[in-house]
Amino acid sequence: SVREAIGQACARYNSERDAHGRLPLLQDLLDRQHYKVAHWRVAYDEINYRRFFDINELAGLRMEHPECLGVTHRLAFSLIHEGSVQGLRIDHIDGLFDPGAYCRILKSRATMLDDPLYLVVEKITARHEQLREDWLTQGTTGYEFLNLVNGLFVDASKESQIDRVYRRFVQRPADYAEQLYQSKQRIIHVNLAAELSVLANELDAIAKTDPHSTDFTFNGLREALAEVVSAFPVYRTYITGTEAAPEDRRYIEWAIAQARKRGAVIDDGVFEFIRRVLTTEAAKAAGTGYDPRAVIHVAMKFQQYTAPVMGKGVEDTCFYRYNRLLSLNEVGGDPSHFGTSVAAFHRANQERAARWPQAMVTTSTHDAKRGEDARARIDVLSEIPATWGRALTRWERFNRRGKRDVDGALVPSRNEEYLIYQTLLATWPNEAHGEARLSDEILTPYRERIEAYVLKALREAKLHTGWHSPNSSYEQGVAEYLRRMLDPTRSSLFLTDFAAFAEPVSYAGALNGLAQALLKLTVPGVADTYQGTELWGLDLVDPDNRREVDYALRERMLRGIDARSQADRERAAYARELLASWRDGRIKAYLVVETLRLRRTFSGVFGGAEYAPLETAGTLREHLCAFQRGPFVVVTPRLVGHLMGLEAKAPIGDLWRGTTLIAAPEAGPRRYRDLFTGLVTAAHPQGERWFLAVEQVLRDLPVALLVPEDIW
Repeated sequence: SVREAIGQACARYNSERDAHGRLPLLQDLLDRQHYKVAHWRVAYDEINYRRFFDINELAGLRMEHPECLGVTHRLAFSLIHEGSVQGLRIDHIDGLFDPGAYCRILKSRATMLDDPLYLVVEKITARHEQLREDWLTQGTTGYEFLNLVNGLFVDASKESQIDRVYRRFVQRPADYAEQLYQSKQRIIHVNLAAELSVLANELDAIAKTDPHSTDFTFNGLREALAEVVSAFPVYRTYITGTEAAPEDRRYIEWAIAQARKRGAVIDDGVFEFIRRVLTTEAAKAAGTGYDPRAVIHVAMKFQQYTAPVMGKGVEDTCFYRYNRLLSLNEVGGDPSHFGTSVAAFHRANQERAARWPQAMVTTSTHDAKRGEDARARIDVLSEIPATWGRALTRWERFNRRGKRDVDGALVPSRNEEYLIYQTLLATWPNEAHGEARLSDEILTPYRERIEAYVLKALREAKLHTGWHSPNSSYEQGVAEYLRRMLDPTRSSLFLTDFAAFAEPVSYAGALNGLAQALLKLTVPGVADTYQGTELWGLDLVDPDNRREVDYALRERMLRGIDARSQADRERAAYARELLASWRDGRIKAYLVVETLRLRRTFSGVFGGAEYAPLETAGTLREHLCAFQRGPFVVVTPRLVGHLMGLEAKAPIGDLWRGTTLIAAPEAGPRRYRDLFTGLVTAAHPQGERWFLAVEQVLRDLPVALLVPEDIW
């Protein structure tokens, strides 16, 4: 009977029309609601609630209201109290009105329940920015480490050469700063224009309460705000009252200074007014009519706006427009920063050990633009700019016939073509190496993955097509180009040449990947291994990196590792066998499993703060990264593509002749066994220091984790 009554009411509301064909009953019902039903595009210009980025269906919950926080966190606190959950990973922390207060509430609530809480936050920090210690967290989810360790495998000395290769191929200037500005402007004035208007309205209301600012117009304030947001150097500030922290004031004043240069036609007084509001100086200024509560509220709402603009403008727009070296276009990364020195890597690890010893360190996440080993392959290109440039010239010539004219332009553009070649190198199936032709079994799912990714990249770039206004002709032209490119019957010359180039790059990338995995598992912090990356992580951005993981395969590999690695006398032969068959990923799984076992046995060492960089000597000293954690010594290579001359052979044995590791005499014992091979290396004292010969340490594997023989 209830169902029947509802059906009759719906029929009446949807059928009773007036003389003009309108539905008065339905309209009256909608007018009495607390929301307005509108076409989704209206949200670009008119919206008065906070969204998750620019997704209308996902409204931001207001955690600053205690009753809202209590209701939404009832389950989490219940799980913590019953012991089912020991920690929380807070996603998108910068979307909250007051992130610091939120984290402190979580901590205090857990304390009241007499339960310790491991708390990490997804927070993107700039290279010059630190996580706030008064949040009482264990640290971030590790994006800063992801980009730090990736930079170790980027050859900083070749930056200008890579620049030239990129500029020549795309046939236009490659200015990252300008691309970043234009991308943020696009997000501000199109995707998040409604939120800007809400903020400008609130700022305008404050301006009208004092004679010194009453003449500032809404349009002038809105445009000035847009320039300040475009120039903001970090995701957000964290002002909560009338006192701005020195770093917050520094970020605001820097952005104001940059905005003044861009917005020269805007009254300088407008920028000064905005500066005083955003720093909350206006809340305590004598002789003004400004309401302190309104000033602080606008300053805090501004902070909630800069974060999504940065996220959408940088990661989801600019990172698909500026394609110089795609391994640098990663969440939390800075594509203009080319490479990490070994010294900088050590300094960052020492700082983490001192300040955030329990912070998470990761190399892949659900939001990563590329899998960890896909980035490791692209890094190799930084070492071989001339070879890379010549290959690009050949491939462009091979594939020119696949382009078609759309609205007077050939598609894909040269910048998009540059992205496509790097994407193919990053993801080229390991099963395809050494083959001139790809089988349909390998090719079909691979081609579908690449087409889906490139379509997403085109839409994220928002230059020739987009999610909200797709250009089907352009997208179809690029899809046809990709199908032809990856069709062995039509592109045999290209595929043969590409496979020959990809083979040594993939091998060098695999060695980078092994080094990267070992570093993540041994530096200070809590190592995070994303699902499936026990084997090679050659995925692309979601949904590609959220495909089903073959856990049965990993279980079989683990059983095989258990069966073969227990006997010390077999470890060296087994390690060499795994390296020889590197394509199947077992060598990475072996490294991960054995290192995690050592961590578990010596959790006090790896969970502690002790970290000591090791000095290197010899002609190849810059190609090594080595350090000690307690009694254990970690040794990894870097920039191996240059060392091998892009030949598919491991950088071991005679290659390291004359290169040594150096430490003080009290730093460790005299004899070590490598965890992965079981082979013994003896340290030789010279004066007040001892030396380890790298050609012995890396004799059979490109990486080593040395365990003192007396605790083996």
